[in-house]
Amino acid sequence: MSTPFPPPGPLARMNYLINPPYGSNYNQYADPNNPAYDPLNPNTAPALDGYPKYGDAALDNERYHRPLERLHGMGLHSRGVAFGMQIKCTKGQPDVTILPGLALDSQGRHIYLAANGKALLGAGANQELDTVDPATGVSLPTVNKNTGQPIYAVDTYYVVAQWYENWNPSSYASDPNIGQFDITPWLQLVTAVNPDVHVILGEVVLDAAGNIQSASYGDMGGLQRTSIRLPAQSLQLRRAVTTTATVVTNTGTETVEGADTNPWGAVRAREAGGIEVAVENSSDHVDILNDAGGTFAELTVAASQAAFGDPSNPGINLIGAGATIIVGAAGLDGQVLMQNAQAQNTMSLDGNAGAAAVQRVRAFANNNVIDIDTFALHVHGGDFVLDGRSGNNNRAMVD
Repeated sequence: MSTPFPPPGPLARMNYLINPPYGSNYNQYADPNNPAYDPLNPNTAPALDGYPKYGDAALDNERYHRPLERLHGMGLHSRGVAFGMQIKCTKGQPDVTILPGLALDSQGRHIYLAANGKALLGAGANQELDTVDPATGVSLPTVNKNTGQPIYAVDTYYVVAQWYENWNPSSYASDPNIGQFDITPWLQLVTAVNPDVHVILGEVVLDAAGNIQSASYGDMGGLQRTSIRLPAQSLQLRRAVTTTATVVTNTGTETVEGADTNPWGAVRAREAGGIEVAVENSSDHVDILNDAGGTFAELTVAASQAAFGDPSNPGINLIGAGATIIVGAAGLDGQVLMQNAQAQNTMSLDGNAGAAAVQRVRAFANNNVIDIDTFALHVHGGDFVLDGRSGNNNRAMVD
């Protein structure tokens, strides 16, 4: 299990003021909303107090912005792929292609495989630095380009991305006091994943020659490609709506139309455990359908019991463990209606009277017998007609 990383230390933001509040000295109780603190008013005169010394701006970035970025990543998300980072392979051929994209590691660091940026590929003697093509990404070699020998033996490998920075020597050449580090994702094939630093992009199986046998997102045991998640106690859903209101003016009334965004529902953590899907109004609907608004193949609810109606007194209970359907509850008579294709009732079960109305009782296929197990059969009606084997529409009638 991954060890949680401690958050970065306290954040400190630097500001270079035109004139500090309260005279020439800063005051620890000074209001940061004071106009003198306005970042749009930096001190640009070397002779004045507060003029930034060499490197102060860089320290500001290192001590505030980078820790702030990590805090956002590790506090509001979990590790995974945000977008892109697709892997592509050709079966029977070497190498793994990785397209541009963004991922986030457990420490909240952004692993950005940028178009036209750099990527560090492989490990050890086979490690190389390559430029990311906007369309084709980069190619992580499984076979040594010079010797033709496989870099990786027969095994199942995870394609992982790791946060990495690469020093840019050209920046040092222009100014020896400045060192530029480029965000350079480290892409590798590994058999053992370190969840503290690795983000899994996929899984590949290689043969003895280093050729791809299969590629997938990973196994179902947790070691697989995952998307960045957003931990939250509740997720509110809002919807754009057209608004109409009637207002009274000096000349009468007029209709004012506009647009607004209103609360529509929420998905939230349930107090007693599990989740709740809540709507705003008692007249609202919850629909489950495909993206085009139609039907889809199948809905499976893996629940021991499903209840419909008042949560404290549901009228319908589906008990999966006993294959039981209960219709009705305390103070609520149960009733089941069956309809044909013309929306006409053909069968009903009335829980109040215990009555069943059936348009026709027919034995199941390959079974011509309807077996009624009772001490007495009482039929209420004008006639009781038995149409047996006499043929020619001859019937035995009981009046």
